[in-house]
Amino acid sequence: MFGERLWPRTHDRYGSYDFAQLTAAVWTFREFDTALCVGHRDETRTRAILIRHATKFLDRHANLIGGEAGDGLRMVLRLIHLCTVLMEKSPDAECRPMPAPAVDG
Repeated sequence: MFGERLWPRTHDRYGSYDFAQLTAAVWTFREFDTALCVGHRDETRTRAILIRHATKFLDRHANLIGGEAGDGLRMVLRLIHLCTVLMEKSPDAECRPMPAPAVDG
């Protein structure tokens, strides 16, 4: 994403995450970037802020549910945040996210 290889992991600089967590984060980031950022395509920092604000209360929920489920959700949120930071740092860098799954209905 944005010039940074996130899979396969070659280091733990961004934490220890699995492929399912990464795909959930990337798909969520892409969906928020498309849906929330209409009218802000040329404003990278604004797009990043909008996405971070959209996920801020989920961290509180992760703390409430606790355990492995809460830890997993927190990692997905950290990865979404990482995508916003990478976007701000290198908005024109190569970005080859995995395709999103088909949604029925």
